[in-house]
Order: sequence, then structure tokens, then C-alpha cells
Amino acid sequence: MKNNKNIKILLPLVILIWGFIIYKVVDVFRPDAQVLASGDTIKVKPIQLKEKDTFSLLPIERDPFLGTLLRSKKVNNFNSTKTKKKKQEWPKVDYLGVVSDEKAQSAVYVLQVDGQQLLFKRGETQKELTLIRGNPQEVKLKLKSETKVFELR
Repeated sequence: MKNNKNIKILLPLVILIWGFIIYKVVDVFRPDAQVLASGDTIKVKPIQLKEKDTFSLLPIERDPFLGTLLRSKKVNNFNSTKTKKKKQEWPKVDYLGVVSDEKAQSAVYVLQVDGQQLLFKRGETQKELTLIRGNPQEVKLKLKSETKVFELR
């Protein structure tokens, strides 16, 4: 009996809600909407722009929460122009070839530096030139912090 009473109350409520939804959908597609005639004019108010409020901030001297003084950053007064690194003056270097035995692990590279023939092994330094690596076609030399590759002449 209790279930029957709930159905008598809920069924009309559901029908009423669905009726309202169907009415709204049908009302949207109704052709009697107001249409402006071509002779009617519409008055539009111009938009008034408000002037921007400007303000400036004062420098903060004290932290408002901690109560401590703030340190100001130091400003460097010197010119911060970057100094141009001078290119290293490389001596005249010619790679003449490699001398090695088939069984030998380390090869000897023949270089001509400023007209003088020098023999280099990997990692060896002569006249401020260091041989980094080499093969029969080219060698890589280092002069202080600059490296260059020289091909077989």
C-alpha cells in the first residue's frame, strides 16, 4: 500500500517535469519570435572608457612580517664590456705523415713547425704544441686552450 502511495505522488511529478522540458524545446523552435523591421533603429550607448589609475611604489626598507631591514643589492659601477680574447698565434704547422711499425701500438707523427721537423707521439708536448690524436690523414693539435686539425700535406 505504501508503494502505491509513492507512485501516486511521483508519477505526476515526473510527468510535470518532462512536460516542462518538452515545452521549452518546442518554444525555441516556434516561428513567432520578434523580428525587427528594416525601418526600426536601435539605439546603442557609446562605451565610456575609464582612465587608468597610475601609481608608483616606494622602496621597501623593512620586512613587514619579520621586522628586519632588507639589504640592498650592490650595483657594479665599472664598465662590463667583455674583453675580447686574442686568438692564439699558431706557428706554421705542416703534417708530413705518420711513421709506425705494423706491430707497434704507438705511432710517431712527423710535423714541420716553423720550418723545423719534429716527431710527436700522442700526448707529447713540444714548443707548446700538444698532439691530442692522429691518424694517417690528419692530426689534432692543442696550443694552450685552442685546438686545431691539420691535414696531410
